[in-house]
Amino acid sequence: MIDCEAVYCDVDDFCQVFPPAWHRRLLTGGERRRRRAGRLTLSEILTILIVFHQSQYRTFKAFSLLSLSRHARGEFPSLVGYTRFVALIPQAFRPLCFYRLPPGTLKRVEGDEVPKFMGAKKMSLHQTGFQEVLALADLLGDYPRHLLLIGVQPVELDDFGGSLRPEVKAQIEPAIGLARAYLESFGIDWEDCETSEAADYRDLPHPSLGLDVYESGRPRIEMG
Repeated sequence: MIDCEAVYCDVDDFCQVFPPAWHRRLLTGGERRRRRAGRLTLSEILTILIVFHQSQYRTFKAFSLLSLSRHARGEFPSLVGYTRFVALIPQAFRPLCFYRLPPGTLKRVEGDEVPKFMGAKKMSLHQTGFQEVLALADLLGDYPRHLLLIGVQPVELDDFGGSLRPEVKAQIEPAIGLARAYLESFGIDWEDCETSEAADYRDLPHPSLGLDVYESGRPRIEMG
């Protein structure tokens, strides 16, 4: 079972702000409506849904019956059954659409949490995701002993072929610092590629990966 505490704390902070602000902007017919509190709070519902999507379960029913109801009673004392929870999901749709990590947030995930964190839905059935790569490595008996994922929450995804936004660019050096610190914990020594005399380092990274090269070769917007 994934540790829910960090997810819940972040979600609960969000729920202190979003629902009241949303209800203040709703148009009404003048009548007052009661919003009766349920056994599960909105924060708990969102947390459960987010943890499910980070898990390796394919269906919520399996997640609910095999993991949630068995191992999360302590975290969710007022947990309801599978059928009742499914009926509560629609109220979480709108908050989930607005909840995410702030753009430019640096994220570090290590060990067993890596395949769970990478469990986002695919854009295509033909797409091979990182989970499939790890699953194949496991089947071949060559699963990595150490896993570290370092990523940055994107600012814009619809700009096909676009460059990095400033918020993401600003996290490149911190991300490299996290990677170096992780590798240094295994006793790895560093050598500056630019000052090294070794021929093997001269094209690391390959010149075609340079940001200036990419920007200069990007097609014009009118050609898209």
